[in-house]
Amino acid sequence: FAWRACQNILPTRENLFRKKVAQDEFCERCNQAPKSVLHVLWECGAVQDVWAVAPGRLQKVCTEQREFLQLLEHLCHRLSMEEFELFWVHCWLIWHQQNMLLHGGKAQDPSRITTRASELIEDFKASRDQLAIHASREVVQLWCPPPGTLFKLNFDAAVFMDTESSGFGAVIR
Repeated sequence: FAWRACQNILPTRENLFRKKVAQDEFCERCNQAPKSVLHVLWECGAVQDVWAVAPGRLQKVCTEQREFLQLLEHLCHRLSMEEFELFWVHCWLIWHQQNMLLHGGKAQDPSRITTRASELIEDFKASRDQLAIHASREVVQLWCPPPGTLFKLNFDAAVFMDTESSGFGAVIR
């Protein structure tokens, strides 16, 4: 989702209009601006309510970005890694709600979206901790030549069906 948002390839109304799939490019909810990635995830009045109840520095601030990537750059400098992760989960939930509304669903309360974003982050952290693979300190044993008059033989063979031939190789140490 994040990669598609950054590449501006989410199926927003603006992108669908550009590809002649939609008849206009305006947002169905506010009908005031083209429904771009930036608009649907940040600028639309319906999503401003979500950002207004978001925790801490995620709350909607006055920004004048023209592109979604400009917003991301601004937020990268402003937010911690945890806040930036929470931003992306909020964006995904906003996008999911937009799709649900297009297909007959009901709008969720903005505070419910914020609560759900925090729950998803906590679920992810808990499952990541449960699945953590702890590195063990295994001793890597290096090859040593055999003692005395013993030899080691390494060999391999291959069959090439297309040329009806084969090969064999051996190394004696």
